[in-house]
Amino acid sequence: MSDGKEAPAALHSLQLNSCHGAGHVSVGWFKSEGTWNAVTSGADGKLAIRQLRGNKELKIVQAEHGAFSCVAVNPDSTMVAALDGQYVKTWSVPDLQPSRSAVTRFVQPPRCCCWSKDGTLITAAGDESAVKVITAKENKVLRTVRADGYVRGLALDPEGTYIAAANADGNVLVWDMKTGEQELKKRLATKLDHDDVLLRHGLAWHPDGGSLLAVSGTDNDVILLERLSWKPVSYLAGAHTGHVRVVAFSPNGVYAATAGADGKILVWMVESTNQVSARQLSSPASSLAWHPQNNILLIGGSDGGCGVWVNAVPESEQNLPSPWKPLDDILKEADKAAGAAAAKGDADLEDDMDNDDSIVIKRKGPDDTMTAGQDADFGEILDQLDAAAEGATAVQAGVLRQTAPGGSRVLGIRAVKPQGPLHPGSTPVNSSGARFLAYNQMGCVVTKAVDDHHVVEVGGCLTCELHDCSSQRSQLRMRAVQVDSCNRVSGARLRI
Repeated sequence: MSDGKEAPAALHSLQLNSCHGAGHVSVGWFKSEGTWNAVTSGADGKLAIRQLRGNKELKIVQAEHGAFSCVAVNPDSTMVAALDGQYVKTWSVPDLQPSRSAVTRFVQPPRCCCWSKDGTLITAAGDESAVKVITAKENKVLRTVRADGYVRGLALDPEGTYIAAANADGNVLVWDMKTGEQELKKRLATKLDHDDVLLRHGLAWHPDGGSLLAVSGTDNDVILLERLSWKPVSYLAGAHTGHVRVVAFSPNGVYAATAGADGKILVWMVESTNQVSARQLSSPASSLAWHPQNNILLIGGSDGGCGVWVNAVPESEQNLPSPWKPLDDILKEADKAAGAAAAKGDADLEDDMDNDDSIVIKRKGPDDTMTAGQDADFGEILDQLDAAAEGATAVQAGVLRQTAPGGSRVLGIRAVKPQGPLHPGSTPVNSSGARFLAYNQMGCVVTKAVDDHHVVEVGGCLTCELHDCSSQRSQLRMRAVQVDSCNRVSGARLRI
């Protein structure tokens, strides 16, 4: 496409199982005795431990005050929090034994709840226009902040520094967890009808230390805000035709899943903001949860249904990284694949290189450009080698944090490490006494005899100022290294 975006993924339908009565269904994963199962809650007042194979209910608890509006599982899979009418309650899993009668009570029903990353805090908010932070062990309200409206989205920063909320009036708010001071209040989201208790704003922190805050926008999109500056850095846009109700980052943060009022569920690559897969439901999804250790997306529907999307990240696409494997593992796999691609490039180019024994690099003169010798077209050779290197750089690279100006962290693509020399030895010495030693993504190496010593010239992006050396040859820095008869090395950087 002309804007650099990939074509939208094919849209296939996905049928959910009947799990609860019509209305908002909230879902989550928990692990018990080595097996992952789902916990679901719905407007029918049921909180259920569910075996997804066969859609079997293993354990059920009935709400005491009407319907459950939200469920959240703590990080170590030992406890689940759910909103029962005006109360926040907790149960142990998988037996669903209540921890106490109630963790806390609101005057008006809460609609959203979530756990802190360390599992020590529960946060809840809803129609009361207050956000409460509660200690899970003592059931004590640690802090209350005013939200100035009906809260329809809530998220805790993975580093425990910030609370984020989105109101029905479209305002996105961020508070400092320790001081309660408001860091952000800005209208970024679509205004919702607060009387419709099914409506939600998508709101989620990136799992990599909360480097990004994702929030539903006003144009059926998702805005990615940079931590600390709270400025938009990118958008997940152009695919939904209705308000985005849910945003969920994959466990490693490489992907984000979104669910809209149009019934679509889309998976995006966060760094490129490209859509990689899509499904269409008969009614909008009300909650999403990525499997912690598999390529599966758990879905709760607004019609009482629930189900899973297996291979939410298409496995047929060889270059797409896993949604759950740690980034370090993904990068190791990428480097290994890059090395294999580079080795293949070595084999493909070896014959061509052997047929040309007169490749040298020499200083052309006052125009400060670098060229090949009389017997070889060095530009053509660079183009061939660059083409071979493309196989390595095309391999999945993974996503890492990078430090931006001001100390905030944003996402960036981590390029594969430079491959080894494509020509591991050297060309024979030509009539001028020079030989071509090596070329890789960092530059090229040439040696030649000068009087009673030899000079090794390394040309390339030694200061990392240039990446595409082929297009910036006139600006390449050179380092001349002099080796005398005693094998002492001296060097000076110069521009040719």
